[in-house]
Amino acid sequence: MQDSVLINEEIDDHAKDHEIAQEEKQNPPVLPKKTQKRAVQFHELNFVRIFDPIHIPAYLIEQIKDRNFDADKFYSYQKMFCLLQTAEGPKFNPTNLLYVLINERLRQVKGVLWMVVDLLNNSLNINLFSVDREYWQRGDAVRLTTAHSKKVMKDLSLKRIVWVSKNPRFFEATGFKRSKDAVMIYEG
Repeated sequence: MQDSVLINEEIDDHAKDHEIAQEEKQNPPVLPKKTQKRAVQFHELNFVRIFDPIHIPAYLIEQIKDRNFDADKFYSYQKMFCLLQTAEGPKFNPTNLLYVLINERLRQVKGVLWMVVDLLNNSLNINLFSVDREYWQRGDAVRLTTAHSKKVMKDLSLKRIVWVSKNPRFFEATGFKRSKDAVMIYEG
């Protein structure tokens, strides 16, 4: 029970999100030198937590293959869960982590990352990641996202990151391993 209280206190500290973004801006994840030489500059990208999905361009949601929802449904869902309605008024949902990936120089949104904190399993679940096609290069966007999610996991004292993927080879290169658990689906 004490661990749960500590985790809740850490997650509820929204000032940390700002600190994480500032620290990543000052100390961006180190990417291979070959990445830095390309026309696309990954060091110009920064994750920023948002509390309203209106900041996410629809094409980032629509380009996700095999999704079971449309962009409008995603926006509606996020509007409900980014903020919690309490007796004291709206409060940030500490377990729903919605980020945009901003190109600082261009001041444009280039990606979206949606993670959820699973308090029961002490894990960070990555539910959605999408990045502009110009950043689809040899897994560099995945490495950038992995570095960010590992930092969030550490800052929130979580034990693991769970990311379901159709392309496991990209994730294995960044330290993820295939789970012994299998994802089972029944569609009726």
